[in-house]
Amino acid sequence: QAAQHVAQPDGHESEHSSKTLRRCHEHCGADCSRQADHDRDEQIAGMLADFRQDGRAVQMFAIRKTAEIYERLHEVYAQEGRSMHFVGHQANLRMLESVCRECRIPPERHHSNVEWFGNTAAAGAPSVISQRWDDWKPGDDVALVGVGSGLSWSGAVVRFGAMT
Repeated sequence: QAAQHVAQPDGHESEHSSKTLRRCHEHCGADCSRQADHDRDEQIAGMLADFRQDGRAVQMFAIRKTAEIYERLHEVYAQEGRSMHFVGHQANLRMLESVCRECRIPPERHHSNVEWFGNTAAAGAPSVISQRWDDWKPGDDVALVGVGSGLSWSGAVVRFGAMT
């Protein structure tokens, strides 16, 4: 990137890359006197780019948390005469299969699309429900469980048909 020297109000010059200069002009106006702030922001962004996760620990956390959420949803919302299905975050099929084994979810009640589309992030689980929309019948409940890379989690039950 081309660098430009920009005169600062204190009489000193600072070097801006064209990318930084463009951002300075958008944020601060034509005369950027906040180069130190921008430099600090770029240093922090550089540190964040070096983020690492222990993949095995994160996967074990995701399996454990998904199983806990599914069990809780099942405990609270399962009703006689209704079928509880499971749709988890579509990050990894082996992880989902582990949850199904741990929670004794039969294969016909586990729905996924990760094996065809890969990890589609937050769109994964909702896309499974959407793709099967015409297959859901009155009396079907779907435990929808998500665990995110930021180690956040959530769950909900989607109910089809009249509730008893």
